[in-house]
Amino acid sequence: VKIQARWRSHAAQMAILEYIAATRIQAQWRCFVAQERYMIYILVTKIQAHWRRHAAQQKYLTYTSATKIQAQWRCFVSQEQYLIYVLARKIQARWRCHTARQKYLHETSATKIQAQWRGFLAREEYLRYMAATRIQARWRCHGALEDYLQNTSATKIQAHWRGFLAQEQYLLHTSATMIQSHWRGFLAQEQYLLFKSATKIQSCWRSYTAQVHMLISIVNVIVIQSLWRRRVAVKLYKPLLHRIK
Repeated sequence: VKIQARWRSHAAQMAILEYIAATRIQAQWRCFVAQERYMIYILVTKIQAHWRRHAAQQKYLTYTSATKIQAQWRCFVSQEQYLIYVLARKIQARWRCHTARQKYLHETSATKIQAQWRGFLAREEYLRYMAATRIQARWRCHGALEDYLQNTSATKIQAHWRGFLAQEQYLLHTSATMIQSHWRGFLAQEQYLLFKSATKIQSCWRSYTAQVHMLISIVNVIVIQSLWRRRVAVKLYKPLLHRIK
């Protein structure tokens, strides 16, 4: 009976120990499983946080890059508009300067022509006055000689008459020579002035055509350069714009 009691007591103790050991093993296992789940949850949370942070950084970088591209593009457009405005102002200033220069040249040429014509008229009047004065002087001298010859002898009258005729021929010859020289000088001056005015007109016209061709070539070069730069900029920024969209 005692052996059975001992055995039953030992069996009960072993059952209790097995139950306690099983309970402790289950508790340890559950604690391990809970710790593993907690670690997995923490790792998943950290991975999600890092992924969300990376996504936010990528979104911010794309936003800043798009903002910078828009700012550069707006700056480029404003610079192009400013350059076009400056070139238009320069072309207008050159054109106004050219028109003012042409007007001034026309006015100065007209003034010079009027001055030359007035000088010619004044010279003609002076020559006529001098010719009339000389004729009057010669006529008075002739009258005085006639009075003097009437009071002298026939020989003196003939001598004085011959001298008078010689002087008249000499004076006529010298006056004709002077008139011819003045007329030839006037013709030479007229030809020189016409040649000078034609040369000035040709030089002004050539300068105007050269300036116009130069301005047209400069405007064409600037337009071609702006179109080419615009095409290059569109090719460079078009993939970025598609990525942003």
